[in-house]
Amino acid sequence: CRLSDKDRAESIEAQIRGNMERRGLSLVGWYHSHPNCQPDPSLRDIEQQMEYQLQLMGPNHTYNPCLGVIMGK
Repeated sequence: CRLSDKDRAESIEAQIRGNMERRGLSLVGWYHSHPNCQPDPSLRDIEQQMEYQLQLMGPNHTYNPCLGVIMGK
C-alpha cells in the first residue's frame, strides 16, 4: 500500500476481501518488510497476526492457519 492509503486501509482491505470472495479465493497470510532492521516481529506485527488469525476463524470457532512473513534486507 502507499502511505497515502493509510487512512483508507480498512475500506481497501474490505474491497480486497470482497474481490477474493467473488473469485473463490481465501486469505492464507500476510507479509511486509523491515528494510532497515532485522526482520524480527515487532509488537505491532504480533498484534496484526492475531487480528488476521481472528478474521480467519471458521465455523464452530475453529482456526484456519494464517501465515505471517516479514522480509529483511
